[in-house]
Amino acid sequence: MHDSENLKVAVAGLIEVVARLLIVELDAIALQALAGEEISALLEELEPGVSSTLVATTNDSALQEELDAEFCRLFLIGEATSPMASAWLDGEQLANAARLSTQVQHWQASLEVEMEQGPWGNVPPDHISILLGLFSLALVREESGKLAEEIYTTALASMVPDFVKAICAESTNPVYRAGVRLLPQLLQIIHPAAGPQSAPQDV
Repeated sequence: MHDSENLKVAVAGLIEVVARLLIVELDAIALQALAGEEISALLEELEPGVSSTLVATTNDSALQEELDAEFCRLFLIGEATSPMASAWLDGEQLANAARLSTQVQHWQASLEVEMEQGPWGNVPPDHISILLGLFSLALVREESGKLAEEIYTTALASMVPDFVKAICAESTNPVYRAGVRLLPQLLQIIHPAAGPQSAPQDV
């Protein structure tokens, strides 16, 4: 496997981790995965102190309940931090919002995958976790990268910067702030022309 392909696989794997963070409350297994040496080091660079928070939360049911409550506040009831792509479209993009669900179905068919099982079956098709899941699959399955590019330009490019800023401003938990801060860094590896998209560190 070439270096560029290895890089795509690595980035796709990390994007899937972020997608998992945004779709359902984290259980003990997911927390342990985030606390792993390699990914926790990446998260620590973006959000100092998050590594110790992950370890503490893994071993403390009260902290896990706080993290669950933060997930609900941000992604289930928080309008300012909506995980739906259509919530972040404006102007001419907003006119295309109705087509997004149809495009998601097209992308799933192209990748021969159905994201209707588990937590993905309980959210609208323009949920960021579904979009990230499809994007990561397209990265590793398509040599040309055309489908990944389409998913990025159609939905992720316009959504991610404002979504990340909103989460960093609203979240009181370093786990979610670190997770979303990692996302634009990963996307920039694949789309360097997009330029830096890092969120402000002081929130």
